[in-house]
Amino acid sequence: MATQHLGLLQTTYAYGTRVALLSLTALIALIAALATPRGDAGCCPRPA
Repeated sequence: MATQHLGLLQTTYAYGTRVALLSLTALIALIAALATPRGDAGCCPRPA
């Protein structure tokens, strides 16, 4: 039973780490996507 609990703990930890990495990557991508257009299109309108 202790071994099974340890395996569950390892699985939960691995899953949590993966989710944390994914959300961190998504957050960085979101910030980059929000910051980029504001820098070039927000200041001066693009010539049509």
